[in-house]
Amino acid sequence: MDSGNFREKLPGRLNACLGGVHPKALSKSNHCLESLKDLWSHSWGFLWGPPGTGKTTTIGKQVSVNICEDFERILVVSTTNRATDEVALAIGRAVRSSNPRFLNEGRILRIGKSAGFTRYKDNNLLELLQGTETDLLRQISLLQHQLQGLDDPEKRAILRKQIQELLKKMKRSSLDLFISPHVKVVVSTVFNAIALLNDPTIRNFLSRNMSCFSTIIIDEAGLISRATGAVLSLLGSHRVVFVGDPKQLAPISKVSRILPTNQATWLGNSTLNHLQTTKHLSGGVFLLKEQYRMHPEISRVISQFQYDGSLKDSQTVINRRVFFPAVLAGQPRAIWYVLDEENEIHRHLKRYSLQLRKGHMKVEPTTEIRHFRKTQRHL
Repeated sequence: MDSGNFREKLPGRLNACLGGVHPKALSKSNHCLESLKDLWSHSWGFLWGPPGTGKTTTIGKQVSVNICEDFERILVVSTTNRATDEVALAIGRAVRSSNPRFLNEGRILRIGKSAGFTRYKDNNLLELLQGTETDLLRQISLLQHQLQGLDDPEKRAILRKQIQELLKKMKRSSLDLFISPHVKVVVSTVFNAIALLNDPTIRNFLSRNMSCFSTIIIDEAGLISRATGAVLSLLGSHRVVFVGDPKQLAPISKVSRILPTNQATWLGNSTLNHLQTTKHLSGGVFLLKEQYRMHPEISRVISQFQYDGSLKDSQTVINRRVFFPAVLAGQPRAIWYVLDEENEIHRHLKRYSLQLRKGHMKVEPTTEIRHFRKTQRHL
């Protein structure tokens, strides 16, 4: 992407990915969840969601409220097809409860050809796939099935023509929906959104300091690199919101394996990497604190070890009845092992491994290493 003024825009976006940059949004939003008002007032923000705190549900509720804003057009992206379906369904459920007309009018769509059709059908949310590649592929498949059982040449010709028209439509389906002002919310995989950035139409928009969307929400942001986050941010003209948890999985970058250390470190870190402590968070960062998934005994360990004791158990979790077999009654719900790479055992292990690599295969492990192996077998 070397057309237009991308080179002028990217340094600022890359710098913001390092953290601590939270300028105010250009336009004030009057439609927002009460808890997210401060976050939504910034043009560059982070929704930090520890496990079980309802990140996806929160995205769905916020989008369902925010689409009532006239100037808003929202792009939501996630990492995998499954994760993208999850956030699309969360948005669909929230909108169906609050503003169903947006669903009925086909103004919220999950684009791409790999959406899980059955999941949308089971959730009674097929409206999210109207006119998308997944929908068109489904129609083509049904017509091809009909074609196999037909002998009449005239009817076969009609079906073939319909199939060709659908195939032609499918070639531009994602792009047309991506830029259509009629569609208020587009949900896509990160890969699909990056691919569309290479289209001349999108590049032309960006080169003229225009964007197809006012807000972009990047779900599972901890799994994408800073570089990818910076490029995706170009698609949001008013607001960029990164959603995820830096304490969970980090980005996987194959190219970083062959780069110098400083470059590899850059690509190996996500836009959430600067979020290390939950204390003294800036206005552009909102932490979801109430968890709805873990048993209180487990959440207590997670909270103290990873989130400075900030997690709270929801009433649903507190009231949940848990039954254990007699053999497990009274036992701890979880055991947490922390291996410190700087301790004495690891120093012996490193020395032992080095000797093996040098070809000293007959060297006997030290007492500490034998004890470490026994401990591993016991665990």
